[in-house]
Amino acid sequence: MLQIIAVALLSMRLVFGYMDCGDNVPLCGVLTLQSGLGPGVYKGDKPRVHGLWPQVGRYGDSKCITPNTRAFDEKIYSCYRDPSEPKKQVLWFEDHEWMKHGTCAGASNDQDFFAQVCSLAARPLRVMEQAGHSFKTMVAAVRAAGLPVCSLDYHYAQVELCVCAAADGRWKLAPEADFPRVCGGGSGLPKTTRRRRSHSKGARCVPGKRGPRCRRNADCRGNSGCTRCAKSGYCTNVPLTVLAAVPATSVTTVLMGLAVIAVPMGFVLVRLFQRTWHQPQEAYLAL
Repeated sequence: MLQIIAVALLSMRLVFGYMDCGDNVPLCGVLTLQSGLGPGVYKGDKPRVHGLWPQVGRYGDSKCITPNTRAFDEKIYSCYRDPSEPKKQVLWFEDHEWMKHGTCAGASNDQDFFAQVCSLAARPLRVMEQAGHSFKTMVAAVRAAGLPVCSLDYHYAQVELCVCAAADGRWKLAPEADFPRVCGGGSGLPKTTRRRRSHSKGARCVPGKRGPRCRRNADCRGNSGCTRCAKSGYCTNVPLTVLAAVPATSVTTVLMGLAVIAVPMGFVLVRLFQRTWHQPQEAYLAL
């Protein structure tokens, strides 16, 4: 039961995870690859690409750079081709990935987006396929190949690689810490005034109090005691090391874990109440 509680609480990393693109990097996200070892529709005969997801909104500070056209040309691209699936189903999935993620990826159109997805995924998929039929060995092989692993989805057995792009919309594999070096300074977007960071003289973070104002983790660097930018918009000294160490799992898994805990505990409490309630009556009748 303790293990279930730990998973239920610590797997909230999925909810609190937030990607920081870094200075002058307009686009950042993850390239998600299915191992083929997951449950249901995530089970397959070999590793396949799931999609390239710009981390916008609550997932990160990536910009949403829209395409010249949102039209989908109903073409099955090489990295999505699956003989075991009906053509209609594959086209539906591609359309879903394009409309939900591709239209914020800075690509000129759907062909540009999927060509980049397939190109980026080619080498990682080969590495995973050659590693064998174990998610653990696939992950080890991907890391040994020097590919930038952002996070792991153990529930669906997926690997998420870090990717970024400059304003030209050309995506590249890179560790999150290297985004500014690999994808920063790209031309195409108008120059904006750089935010003044909050590490002014005397700015610091202390336990129990708000730190300086911030909008991203980079704004807190250089301030004494500050580790990150909290969702409140202020720097804090409270780290996320515990959450970051836990594999990403779905919110459904969290709720199921809590349900597994609550149901048996509720049953035990009801039985205990019933016994306590009936004991005095049984004792009286025995007299």
